[in-house]
Amino acid sequence: MKQINLRKIYPHCTVDRMVDVPDDVASLIWASERAEKAYDRKLWRYQAIVSLDHPGFAAFAADCYSPSAEDEYEKQEQYNFLQQALRSIPDYQAERVIAHIVFGRSITEIADAEGVTKQSVYIGIKRSMLKIKENFLKLQNEV
Repeated sequence: MKQINLRKIYPHCTVDRMVDVPDDVASLIWASERAEKAYDRKLWRYQAIVSLDHPGFAAFAADCYSPSAEDEYEKQEQYNFLQQALRSIPDYQAERVIAHIVFGRSITEIADAEGVTKQSVYIGIKRSMLKIKENFLKLQNEV
């Protein structure tokens, strides 16, 4: 049996009150306190703002940002350039790049789904990304 102080756990307790609890309950309480302190450190470290609508969710935004019309136009132009660059590579390679970069699938998952080796998927994605970058820069320089 371990002794815990209820004043440290419950903020509405104003006086020390020692209670005997089983070892597993005490370890669970201490583990939750450590997890809460780690979460607080993470919030402080990344200067996060906690959204009150979603308990436990940290929105990593320092302030509200409203993009201007120029920013929106530039974003749309970059999206169009990226679409054109993706069209410049074969469809199967574009699907691999999108699956890996956008959807976060691993190279092993993609290789298993296509029935090919991991190395061929890795090399294909690497070459595709180089080709996309080359085409993206070429299209931006034309404008």
